[in-house]
Amino acid sequence: MFLFNNFIGELEVEDLNVLGRRYTWYHTNGRSMSRIDRVLISEEWSQAWWENSLWVLSRDVFDHCPLVLKHGGWDWGPKPFRFNNFWLENLNFKGVVEEAWRNQNVSGWMSFVLKEKLKGLKVKIKEWNKEEYGGMEERVEKLVEEINDLDELSEEVRGLSEGEEALWKRVLVKKYGEGVSSLLDGSNLVWPRYASLWWKEVVKLGDYGGLDWFNSVVKRKVGNRLATSFWNDRWRGVKCFRLKYPRLFSVSNQKEALVGEMREILEVGPGWKFLWRRNLFVWEEELLLSLREDLEGMVWSQEADVWRWGLEESGVFTVKSVYLSLEEVVLSEDRWREDEKRVFKCLWKIPAPSKVVAFGWKVFHNRIPSKVNLVLRHVLPYEESSLCAVCARMEETSLHIFLHCDLAISVCLRIMIWLDCLFLTPSNLFVHWECWGGGERNKKVKRGRWLIWLATIWVLWKARNDNIFNQKIPILDDIVEEIKVLSLRWLLSRTQSPICLFYEWNWDPISCLVRVGSRHSWRLVVCFDFGSAAGGWYC
Repeated sequence: MFLFNNFIGELEVEDLNVLGRRYTWYHTNGRSMSRIDRVLISEEWSQAWWENSLWVLSRDVFDHCPLVLKHGGWDWGPKPFRFNNFWLENLNFKGVVEEAWRNQNVSGWMSFVLKEKLKGLKVKIKEWNKEEYGGMEERVEKLVEEINDLDELSEEVRGLSEGEEALWKRVLVKKYGEGVSSLLDGSNLVWPRYASLWWKEVVKLGDYGGLDWFNSVVKRKVGNRLATSFWNDRWRGVKCFRLKYPRLFSVSNQKEALVGEMREILEVGPGWKFLWRRNLFVWEEELLLSLREDLEGMVWSQEADVWRWGLEESGVFTVKSVYLSLEEVVLSEDRWREDEKRVFKCLWKIPAPSKVVAFGWKVFHNRIPSKVNLVLRHVLPYEESSLCAVCARMEETSLHIFLHCDLAISVCLRIMIWLDCLFLTPSNLFVHWECWGGGERNKKVKRGRWLIWLATIWVLWKARNDNIFNQKIPILDDIVEEIKVLSLRWLLSRTQSPICLFYEWNWDPISCLVRVGSRHSWRLVVCFDFGSAAGGWYC
């Protein structure tokens, strides 16, 4: 591609940008695609036919798309009559043509008779085609539309992974060196073993809803101007100069120049050094003037040129910023109420193991592998029973497992008595979470209550799995005891000093939670005795 661009530059011709589609050739497997077909015009032709555009049409069943070079908005009239070769394979076609030709009585000179008979024959053939192959054109059009939809989907999936302007390619080159990727079209990516897995996944992402979310938030901060491309990097404004001024870029002799190489010191002060392969036209001089205006007011520094992540004030990439940004784009409407948002906001602050917090997040989103979900996802056959594995009374959903199952009701009642907060079982898990907080004003106590809530659903889920896979009957006392032990273990792992003994936790958990972070908390070494038969805490 580099040699081809040099060849175009030497001939002083222009490669017209295509409209309608990005590629002109598609492989039969639907994965490979390229812009093979091009139209080159000279400067004289462009001056004579200044209002022109190059359109890529639908390819139908062929692998190449036809190109149409349009000038202005001229209408060339209706489409001509099209003869289908498969008509000749029909045994009745010859008789239809002969009958239509004989039944026409036209008088006049021979050329006029021939013209009129051909016109009448065309009408008869169209009528016969509609009767013989009724709906054929509609079916062909439908198939062509499906092919076009697949082509557009393939282009969207390619997204960031195609084109010289793909920003992620330049980021990878800056980070891993020239060997990781080439900016030429059609090149294969060569990933070193230390390359980030996240970047490997970025290449599979594309635009969503026409919004180029990645390129729009990654910006170039110019310092000493020694590592930023003048034309190709987006370092000034919302577009790189290559895309904003394509005409100037096409006639420039500094396509790969850095910002520092374009800068020069003049007698009147710093300026810009532009080298063109020919003299600019008057209207191109106006573009150059606009480019110089964009370059005014630059502030330089001695720091190195760096990439900045626009979604964070620090300029450093974070997964959270990407998640929040894409959430606004992907979700057309907010499906969570304000009280439900508060639950998710507090959930990740609970001092429980990350896998337990993630499990709680899945429970709220109904993403756990309950029997109902497994049937909906075709993991279990439809004829498989979806009744609860513990009580076998109702279908096993997330709500039933943790709220309405006999085991869940008994366990929650025992834990609520232990926490001294009794309430009726609500209709959903979000309200259950809020009720479990007990209206506490002390944030540490409230987080401790929610920690016990996570321990409860975690132990209930483990008991359900033991019942299914190990045929172990859940015992209420053992489950309640395990909830108390797990919740205290998680709490102690996040505190600087022990807050209580297990017998205190078992007797009055709220008083123990009040001590969390207190300067007067007891300095005890609390351990769990795994060696004894009964097990227990000692200090």
